[in-house]
Amino acid sequence: MSRPGRSAFVLLPLLFLLCACAASNESGETYLVTRVVDGDTIIVDMDGTEARVRLIGVDTPESVHPDGEKNVAYGEIAADFTKEALEGKRIRLEFDAQERDRYGRLLAYVYTDGGEMFNETLLAEGHAQLATYPPNVRYVESFTSLQRDARERGAGLWAYSAIESADGKDADAESADANGTDASEPGQSADGYIGNAGTKKFHLPSCRSVASIKDAHIVRLATREEALADGFAACKICNP
Repeated sequence: MSRPGRSAFVLLPLLFLLCACAASNESGETYLVTRVVDGDTIIVDMDGTEARVRLIGVDTPESVHPDGEKNVAYGEIAADFTKEALEGKRIRLEFDAQERDRYGRLLAYVYTDGGEMFNETLLAEGHAQLATYPPNVRYVESFTSLQRDARERGAGLWAYSAIESADGKDADAESADANGTDASEPGQSADGYIGNAGTKKFHLPSCRSVASIKDAHIVRLATREEALADGFAACKICNP
């Protein structure tokens, strides 16, 4: 009987590791959602310990931000939608390349007891926008397609945004009114910043370059410090 070659002994541990990772990502274990924080963040019971879970690839409008001026009316709508769907229910988690973010939150794709991925549901119903944070991009193509379809249909926040624009104020003007400053002034942005995962540049939301960023490359950044810490460089056009 021939003995396995050296390469076989090298590959076996690697195969075992890959199988273990797949098992942790695709396991059938379910967890109880004890509380919904907002549209894209939930608290689950994991063996008696509360764990905060941030849904991968989606970003719902703010509803519980410590800075009240950053909370918007549609944030409550998105939060209520998630509460109705998940709170008190059991869910399954699927992880991507990174299991946690720098805040210690679990990063996951959330599946309901019916087998639907709730991240996709938020995008399809127009309650969230695509938020791509490499390397967690397993379903970015599907997410991009769902957002495009929701936007074309005017679903959820896309209809809400159109109504807001029809009132005669754009987002930058509203930010200026709320803060008493011009939101387009260099170095300031009440609405955060837009990063381009392809070019690793970040911009003010009003920058003309934002319109040309592919949906799959859009990254939402709350502060200038966060953008720089994540390796983004400031756009030389809008000087954020």
